[in-house]
Amino acid sequence: MNKTEKPYWKSFDEVNLNVIAVEENAWSLCGQIIAFELLKNPFSGTQLYWLYLDLGELKLEILVNRRALENEKIKIGKFVRAEVWLQGHILSGTTKRFRYEGVDRSVRTVDFWKRFKKSN
Repeated sequence: MNKTEKPYWKSFDEVNLNVIAVEENAWSLCGQIIAFELLKNPFSGTQLYWLYLDLGELKLEILVNRRALENEKIKIGKFVRAEVWLQGHILSGTTKRFRYEGVDRSVRTVDFWKRFKKSN
């Protein structure tokens, strides 16, 4: 991606004309890398990149299988465009005020994702 890209966060069907998203969790994004780290899944041995992206109106962390990058060189400032499946939810202002506990500054964000496990 080049530096003339404009960041965005849109529903998958909004970006891909004539396509109806199968799930409401399908999104398209374009964002600038502001931090990254190469991780290794301790169970499968698969290498993953944790990317922290600036999407303009919001910042988002994503995990990307290293093989999916097709030898792309990851560096801060580079733009990434992708279709993603969102796991989790976006908090509204009211929900955030009443239920969100805040960021635990004693734990680096990337350390959280290193421990991330999904049982099938």
